[in-house]
Amino acid sequence: MKIKEIFFLGLILLLSLFLRLWRLNIPGEMYFDELYHVPAVQILAQGDFQTPFEWWHQADWPIYFDWLHPPLAKYIQAISLRNLSFLPAVVAWRLPSVIFALMTLLVFYFLAKELVLSFLTNKKIDKSILRKRKAEDLAINFALISSFLLASDGLFLVQSRLAMNDIFYLFFALTAAYLYFLYQRRKNLLIFFLSSLMLALALSTKWSAGWLIILFLLLEFWRIIKEKSYQQIPFILFLLVLTPAVVYLLVFTPYFLSGKSLIDFIQLQKQIICFHSTWVSPHPYQSGPLAWIFNWRPVWYYADFSLNNWRRDIFAQGNPVLFLYFSLLPVFLWQWRRTIKNKKSIKKWQAMLFQKNYFLLLAIFLSSFLPWIIVARPMFFYHFLPALPYLILLFTWPVYLFTLTIKSKEISQAFIFNFLFWPLLIAIVFYPHWTALPVPETASKYLYFLLPSWR
Repeated sequence: MKIKEIFFLGLILLLSLFLRLWRLNIPGEMYFDELYHVPAVQILAQGDFQTPFEWWHQADWPIYFDWLHPPLAKYIQAISLRNLSFLPAVVAWRLPSVIFALMTLLVFYFLAKELVLSFLTNKKIDKSILRKRKAEDLAINFALISSFLLASDGLFLVQSRLAMNDIFYLFFALTAAYLYFLYQRRKNLLIFFLSSLMLALALSTKWSAGWLIILFLLLEFWRIIKEKSYQQIPFILFLLVLTPAVVYLLVFTPYFLSGKSLIDFIQLQKQIICFHSTWVSPHPYQSGPLAWIFNWRPVWYYADFSLNNWRRDIFAQGNPVLFLYFSLLPVFLWQWRRTIKNKKSIKKWQAMLFQKNYFLLLAIFLSSFLPWIIVARPMFFYHFLPALPYLILLFTWPVYLFTLTIKSKEISQAFIFNFLFWPLLIAIVFYPHWTALPVPETASKYLYFLLPSWR
């Protein structure tokens, strides 16, 4: 890595770490889905690997613990809670989320760099775009810009400061995607195996990984049909079916060693399916997938009105400017397209912009997002988290390519500065709203609740 790379990436990571660790002990009690997740973590930390999976206790127990998801994230949190007893308990069970958020940022950086390196070294790129600049240097710039945008987002921040499993799933799924992109370029089967292993760990955290596994299977079978390399089918099935299944079973090893049988395991999976397919309890902050793209309905996680005329809130909300950028992308592309006059230049522009890996990125984004449309159970904005990094990349690449076409270096730099300044400013303004810092009620009313749907 270059010195510039280390410095700026290190700065993003250090600031992200500070903003997550600062006041991590607030609230000083369980909030939102920690109320279900943490009791299971506490029981696991005591060495009980039976009770947290026994769904029938929900009606007659004073606590209701989460058995609805695979246990990998809870294992990690339980290890932290058990071994960091010198810290406040709330910090011990939230700290793994902070660590995995930083690792997610790091993986995201390398994914962004790998992706744009593949774009810029493609023969479809107009050589005048590079203008004697090295593709690697431009890829570093893009990766830093993209990482900055992800770091400035409120949903990513909030989910990395509480004990749920979403940030763990994001890390494993994003790493699987990064390794799959790497495999596409290097054709190294070891990299593909590592990608399948990350998919398996993602599946052992949330079942949502199943959609990503299906996508990779479809992509590989399509490649096999095109190349007529049918002898590879057993290997692909080993990587994308057998490996996730075996790892998923292995994650339940403590469950089996504690005395549970395979029949108990199968019954647990049935109960999980039954719950997710039949749960219809309405919630005032539920929202659908189409609303997520527009940051329409954030989720109110926590509120404290104990201070006179002041309030403390935690809202799982995207950065308003960043999501405004997303919604304006079609307008941006349309306006850019209008400036290109002849058909030959238009075709060249389209070829540079919409390359093979861009469509692969789009497919991964859609697999992380569209399946929720067919789900009948109540859904919430935080379900959009796994799709968010891909949307940032899908959006940032056209904008970055546009800056490369600007001949004046000063104008290009000014454009990028303004592009990054506004999400940063809004992240600073909204940080109290995302982390329970005390804020005057009047400020909340006219700033944080600007839209009625944000209340």
